[in-house]
Amino acid sequence: MRLDDFWTLKLSRPSKELLLRRCRYLIRKHRFQEIASSHPVQALGYLQTELAELVNHADPDETQEFQLLTTTLFHRRSPDTEDCVMRGEHLCLAAVYFSECCS
Repeated sequence: MRLDDFWTLKLSRPSKELLLRRCRYLIRKHRFQEIASSHPVQALGYLQTELAELVNHADPDETQEFQLLTTTLFHRRSPDTEDCVMRGEHLCLAAVYFSECCS
C-alpha cells in the first residue's frame, strides 16, 4: 500500500452570496479604518452596527479578524499615506472576489 492512497482533494467554489458578503465586509472594514483615524468614538459605533452584521461569527478566523479591528481605535497614524495604501490593497482584494464571482 502506498502512502499517497490515503488522501482526497475536494474543490468547492464559494457561493455568490458569500463573495458578496465578503466584499461588503472589506468595503466596510476600510470605511471603519478611515473613520477610526479621525473619530474613534464614531468608529466604535460603526464597528458595532454596520461591520458586525457582516461577520460570520461561527468562523473562528473571521471572528478573530473582526475582534482585532478594535486595535485600530488605539493607533494614531498619518491618514493620507496609509489610506492610499489601504485603499489599493482593498481594491485588489475586491477585484479578486468579483473575478471569482463573475467567472
